[in-house]
Amino acid sequence: MKIKGGSASNIGSVRDVNQDAVCCRFFHQGKETAALFAVCDGVGGLEHGEMASAFLVRCMEEWFEELMSWLVISRTEPEVLFSHLKDAVECWNEELCQFCVKQNIKTGSTLSLLFLVRHRYYIIHVGDSRVYRYRKEALEQLTVDDSVARLKTGRMKNYLDNYMGMREQLWFQALEGNAEKGDIFVACSDGFYHHLTETDLSAVRRKHWKRNPDKFCDEMVRIMMDRGERDNISVCFALVEQ
Repeated sequence: MKIKGGSASNIGSVRDVNQDAVCCRFFHQGKETAALFAVCDGVGGLEHGEMASAFLVRCMEEWFEELMSWLVISRTEPEVLFSHLKDAVECWNEELCQFCVKQNIKTGSTLSLLFLVRHRYYIIHVGDSRVYRYRKEALEQLTVDDSVARLKTGRMKNYLDNYMGMREQLWFQALEGNAEKGDIFVACSDGFYHHLTETDLSAVRRKHWKRNPDKFCDEMVRIMMDRGERDNISVCFALVEQ
Protein backbone atom coordinates (compact mmCIF):
# COMPACT_ATOMS: atom_id res chain seq x y z
CA MET A 1 0.00 0.00 0.00
CA LYS A 2 1.29 3.45 -0.98
CA ILE A 3 0.01 6.43 1.00
CA LYS A 4 0.37 10.18 0.55
CA GLY A 5 -0.45 12.44 3.46
CA GLY A 6 -0.03 15.79 5.11
CA SER A 7 -1.21 17.90 8.02
CA ALA A 8 -1.71 21.47 9.19
CA SER A 9 -2.77 23.26 12.37
CA ASN A 10 -3.59 26.93 12.81
CA ILE A 11 -4.50 29.04 15.83
CA GLY A 12 -7.32 30.69 13.87
CA SER A 13 -8.36 34.31 13.82
CA VAL A 14 -9.46 35.01 17.41
CA ARG A 15 -7.95 32.48 19.84
CA ASP A 16 -4.99 33.33 22.08
CA VAL A 17 -3.69 29.74 22.15
CA ASN A 18 -3.80 26.86 19.69
CA GLN A 19 -5.14 23.96 21.75
CA ASP A 20 -4.98 21.59 18.76
CA ALA A 21 -2.11 19.23 17.96
CA VAL A 22 -1.59 16.89 15.00
CA CYS A 23 0.41 13.75 14.27
CA CYS A 24 1.41 12.66 10.75
CA ARG A 25 3.98 9.85 10.54
CA PHE A 26 5.05 7.35 7.88
CA PHE A 27 7.11 4.17 7.90
CA HIS A 28 8.27 2.96 4.48
CA GLN A 29 9.56 -0.59 4.19
CA GLY A 30 10.13 -1.94 0.68
CA LYS A 31 6.86 -1.52 -1.22
CA GLU A 32 4.82 -1.28 1.99
CA THR A 33 3.89 1.78 4.05
CA ALA A 34 2.42 2.13 7.52
CA ALA A 35 1.06 5.55 8.43
CA LEU A 36 -0.31 7.19 11.55
CA PHE A 37 -2.49 10.31 11.51
CA ALA A 38 -4.23 11.98 14.44
CA VAL A 39 -5.87 15.19 15.56
CA CYS A 40 -6.16 16.15 19.22
CA ASP A 41 -8.20 19.16 20.35
CA GLY A 42 -7.73 20.42 23.90
CA VAL A 43 -11.07 20.64 25.69
CA GLY A 44 -12.32 24.21 25.89
CA GLY A 45 -13.30 25.42 29.34
CA LEU A 46 -10.62 23.32 31.05
CA GLU A 47 -7.11 24.33 32.06
CA HIS A 48 -4.26 24.12 29.57
CA GLY A 49 -5.95 22.08 26.87
CA GLU A 50 -2.88 22.66 24.71
CA MET A 51 -0.83 20.66 27.22
CA ALA A 52 -3.17 17.68 26.97
CA SER A 53 -3.23 17.61 23.15
CA ALA A 54 0.55 18.03 22.91
CA PHE A 55 1.06 15.26 25.48
CA LEU A 56 -1.02 12.82 23.45
CA VAL A 57 0.82 13.60 20.22
CA ARG A 58 4.15 12.98 21.98
CA CYS A 59 2.81 9.62 23.19
CA MET A 60 1.75 8.68 19.65
CA GLU A 61 5.08 9.65 18.15
CA GLU A 62 6.99 7.65 20.77
CA TRP A 63 4.71 4.64 20.15
CA PHE A 64 5.30 4.88 16.40
CA GLU A 65 9.07 5.20 16.84
CA GLU A 66 9.10 2.09 19.00
CA LEU A 67 6.91 0.27 16.49
CA MET A 68 9.31 1.01 13.63
CA SER A 69 12.17 -0.56 15.58
CA TRP A 70 10.68 -4.05 15.26
CA LEU A 71 7.86 -3.99 12.70
CA VAL A 72 8.08 -6.11 9.55
CA ILE A 73 5.00 -4.86 7.71
CA SER A 74 4.60 -7.75 5.30
CA ARG A 75 4.80 -10.37 8.07
CA THR A 76 2.85 -8.76 10.91
CA GLU A 77 -0.88 -9.25 11.22
CA PRO A 78 -2.61 -5.84 11.26
CA GLU A 79 -4.98 -7.00 14.03
CA VAL A 80 -1.98 -7.54 16.29
CA LEU A 81 -0.89 -3.95 15.69
CA PHE A 82 -4.39 -2.67 16.37
CA SER A 83 -4.56 -4.55 19.67
CA HIS A 84 -1.18 -3.10 20.60
CA LEU A 85 -2.43 0.38 19.73
CA LYS A 86 -5.63 0.06 21.77
CA ASP A 87 -3.59 -0.95 24.82
CA ALA A 88 -1.32 2.03 24.27
CA VAL A 89 -4.24 4.49 24.10
CA GLU A 90 -5.52 3.25 27.46
CA CYS A 91 -2.05 3.81 28.93
CA TRP A 92 -1.86 7.35 27.50
CA ASN A 93 -5.19 8.18 29.10
CA GLU A 94 -4.07 6.87 32.48
CA GLU A 95 -0.85 8.88 32.26
CA LEU A 96 -2.78 12.02 31.38
CA CYS A 97 -5.11 11.51 34.35
CA GLN A 98 -2.15 11.00 36.66
CA PHE A 99 -0.51 14.15 35.30
CA CYS A 100 -3.68 16.12 36.12
CA VAL A 101 -3.67 14.85 39.71
CA LYS A 102 0.03 15.62 40.14
CA GLN A 103 -0.32 19.15 38.76
CA ASN A 104 -3.68 19.73 40.49
CA ILE A 105 -5.35 20.77 37.23
CA LYS A 106 -8.26 19.55 35.17
CA THR A 107 -7.48 19.19 31.49
CA GLY A 108 -8.24 16.89 28.57
CA SER A 109 -8.29 16.45 24.83
CA THR A 110 -10.17 14.75 22.05
CA LEU A 111 -8.40 12.03 20.07
CA SER A 112 -9.21 11.02 16.49
CA LEU A 113 -6.53 8.59 15.35
CA LEU A 114 -6.17 6.80 12.00
CA PHE A 115 -3.68 3.98 11.41
CA LEU A 116 -3.19 2.62 7.88
CA VAL A 117 -1.34 -0.61 7.14
CA ARG A 118 -1.62 -3.43 4.56
CA HIS A 119 -4.79 -2.06 2.92
CA ARG A 120 -6.60 -1.81 6.25
CA TYR A 121 -7.61 1.23 8.25
CA TYR A 122 -7.92 1.34 12.03
CA ILE A 123 -9.49 4.18 13.98
CA ILE A 124 -9.51 5.02 17.67
CA HIS A 125 -11.78 7.90 18.59
CA VAL A 126 -12.61 9.85 21.75
CA GLY A 127 -14.48 13.17 21.73
CA ASP A 128 -15.84 15.34 18.94
CA SER A 129 -12.99 15.65 16.49
CA ARG A 130 -13.75 13.44 13.49
CA VAL A 131 -12.46 10.99 10.88
CA TYR A 132 -14.06 11.00 7.43
CA ARG A 133 -13.61 8.81 4.37
CA TYR A 134 -14.12 10.09 0.84
CA ARG A 135 -14.78 7.20 -1.55
CA LYS A 136 -16.34 7.27 -5.03
CA GLU A 137 -17.37 10.93 -4.72
CA ALA A 138 -19.16 10.34 -1.39
CA LEU A 139 -18.03 11.79 1.95
CA GLU A 140 -18.79 9.62 5.00
CA GLN A 141 -18.23 10.45 8.65
CA LEU A 142 -16.77 7.27 10.16
CA THR A 143 -16.65 8.38 13.80
CA VAL A 144 -19.52 9.37 16.07
CA ASP A 145 -19.26 12.53 18.18
CA ASP A 146 -19.11 12.00 21.94
CA SER A 147 -21.55 14.77 22.77
CA VAL A 148 -24.89 15.24 24.47
CA ALA A 149 -27.59 17.82 23.77
CA ARG A 150 -28.78 19.94 26.69
CA LEU A 151 -31.18 22.84 27.02
CA LYS A 152 -29.51 26.11 28.02
CA THR A 153 -31.18 29.53 28.09
CA GLY A 154 -33.98 28.23 25.91
CA ARG A 155 -31.70 26.67 23.26
CA MET A 156 -30.40 23.15 22.69
CA LYS A 157 -26.61 23.00 22.75
CA ASN A 158 -24.18 20.12 22.30
CA TYR A 159 -21.68 19.44 25.08
CA LEU A 160 -18.67 17.14 25.00
CA ASP A 161 -19.24 14.20 27.39
CA ASN A 162 -16.15 12.05 26.76
CA TYR A 163 -12.50 12.95 26.27
CA MET A 164 -8.97 11.77 27.04
CA GLY A 165 -8.12 12.63 30.65
CA MET A 166 -11.74 12.75 31.82
CA ARG A 167 -11.46 9.55 33.86
CA GLU A 168 -8.96 6.68 34.19
CA GLN A 169 -11.44 4.11 32.89
CA LEU A 170 -11.48 5.06 29.21
CA TRP A 171 -14.29 4.43 26.75
CA PHE A 172 -13.37 4.81 23.08
CA GLN A 173 -14.67 3.91 19.63
CA ALA A 174 -12.55 1.33 17.79
CA LEU A 175 -13.29 0.99 14.06
CA GLU A 176 -11.66 -0.90 11.19
CA GLY A 177 -12.16 -1.67 7.53
CA ASN A 178 -10.57 -2.07 4.12
CA ALA A 179 -8.64 0.82 2.58
CA GLU A 180 -9.10 0.94 -1.20
CA LYS A 181 -7.09 2.66 -3.90
CA GLY A 182 -8.35 6.23 -4.27
CA ASP A 183 -9.72 6.47 -0.73
CA ILE A 184 -9.14 9.79 1.02
CA PHE A 185 -9.22 9.89 4.81
CA VAL A 186 -9.57 13.11 6.77
CA ALA A 187 -8.91 13.49 10.49
CA CYS A 188 -9.86 16.95 11.71
CA SER A 189 -10.92 19.16 14.61
CA ASP A 190 -14.33 20.81 14.76
CA GLY A 191 -12.74 24.02 13.54
CA PHE A 192 -12.15 22.32 10.21
CA TYR A 193 -15.28 20.24 9.67
CA HIS A 194 -17.76 23.03 10.40
CA HIS A 195 -17.30 24.25 6.81
CA LEU A 196 -16.11 21.06 5.05
CA THR A 197 -17.91 20.01 1.83
CA GLU A 198 -17.64 17.04 -0.52
CA THR A 199 -16.41 19.39 -3.25
CA ASP A 200 -13.35 20.19 -1.12
CA LEU A 201 -12.25 16.57 -1.21
CA SER A 202 -12.16 16.35 -5.01
CA ALA A 203 -9.25 18.84 -4.91
CA VAL A 204 -7.09 16.31 -3.07
CA ARG A 205 -6.34 14.46 -6.32
CA ARG A 206 -4.97 17.54 -8.08
CA LYS A 207 -1.28 17.66 -8.99
CA HIS A 208 -0.27 20.22 -6.37
CA TRP A 209 -1.45 17.84 -3.63
CA LYS A 210 1.08 15.25 -4.77
CA ARG A 211 3.87 17.81 -4.94
CA ASN A 212 3.37 19.16 -1.43
CA PRO A 213 0.67 17.60 0.80
CA ASP A 214 1.42 19.90 3.75
CA LYS A 215 1.05 22.99 1.58
CA PHE A 216 -2.30 21.68 0.38
CA CYS A 217 -3.42 21.23 3.99
CA ASP A 218 -2.36 24.80 4.77
CA GLU A 219 -4.44 26.01 1.83
CA MET A 220 -7.47 24.06 3.06
CA VAL A 221 -7.12 25.62 6.51
CA ARG A 222 -7.04 29.10 4.97
CA ILE A 223 -10.20 28.26 3.01
CA MET A 224 -11.99 27.35 6.25
CA MET A 225 -10.88 30.66 7.79
CA ASP A 226 -12.17 32.52 4.73
CA ARG A 227 -15.53 30.80 5.23
CA GLY A 228 -15.78 32.32 8.68
CA GLU A 229 -14.29 29.74 11.04
CA ARG A 230 -12.95 31.39 14.22
CA ASP A 231 -11.80 28.38 16.23
CA ASN A 232 -8.43 26.59 16.11
CA ILE A 233 -8.28 24.58 12.86
CA SER A 234 -6.42 21.29 12.37
CA VAL A 235 -6.50 18.60 9.69
CA CYS A 236 -4.68 15.51 8.43
CA PHE A 237 -5.27 14.15 4.93
CA ALA A 238 -4.34 10.64 3.77
CA LEU A 239 -4.66 9.46 0.18
CA VAL A 240 -4.36 5.74 -0.66
CA GLU A 241 -2.58 5.70 -4.03
CA GLN A 242 -2.29 1.92 -4.53
